[in-house]
Amino acid sequence: GSYSVRQESRNRVTSDVRQESATAPVPGSYRADLIANLRPLAHIATLGAELDLENIGSMGVSGEFFRNSFVRSDRIVKTYRDLTGALSALQRRECWDSEYEDEAGYTAFFEHGFGGDEHKIRAEFSGSHQEEEEDNHYTNYSDVPPGPVTFDNSLIRQIDDQKRVSLDYTNPLSETSKFEAGYAGDFNASDATTRIENFDADQLRFVQDATKSNQFRFREALHAGYATYERSLGLFGFMAGLRAEQAITESHLVTLDTT
Repeated sequence: GSYSVRQESRNRVTSDVRQESATAPVPGSYRADLIANLRPLAHIATLGAELDLENIGSMGVSGEFFRNSFVRSDRIVKTYRDLTGALSALQRRECWDSEYEDEAGYTAFFEHGFGGDEHKIRAEFSGSHQEEEEDNHYTNYSDVPPGPVTFDNSLIRQIDDQKRVSLDYTNPLSETSKFEAGYAGDFNASDATTRIENFDADQLRFVQDATKSNQFRFREALHAGYATYERSLGLFGFMAGLRAEQAITESHLVTLDTT
């Protein structure tokens, strides 16, 4: 097993400067200056064990975990000027964002040998889970021309789950031939959510923007079975095989209740 921790400090400063042509709807210049600060903290851990069962075979299990989280604060100042260089608009947008990313995976197997070289059967089960979330809270200021302070939020979440089951059999029939067969099943699921909110000054609460918010779910099951026969004939050889596969998928746009 192992464990490690990592702390980073990231400071970002960017400037976006543009000159609009005289044919633009509102000709002039534009400048956006951004300052962002964040300190990601990551944890990484692994743990595994394998057991030799002598004449029966071997078995093992392992797992891994990763987490990265941080709080980001940034501030962007947008300046607009007309063709004469006079200030036409000055806007500020400040953000407080809490983010995290989790990943976990595991594997378990059992392998049995029938005696002889590479004559064996192996069963394995593995899976993984990944989850990410970005929770942004914005405050908007209009200094020129003077305007009210506004607030909006955006929540972005992505969840992915994967599982796999496999069974493989290998039999070297002779020094010149080999037979293999097996099954593999993959089961995947994902859920993606985007939620946009604007603060309603009349209701004194945040109201979801249905035109920009959405949720999408995806499910997939893959079943595959195969068998192959391989043989060498002097300087030449051949392999023959058969594989059958079935895929069952479903997409669900929850926002519109559409599948």
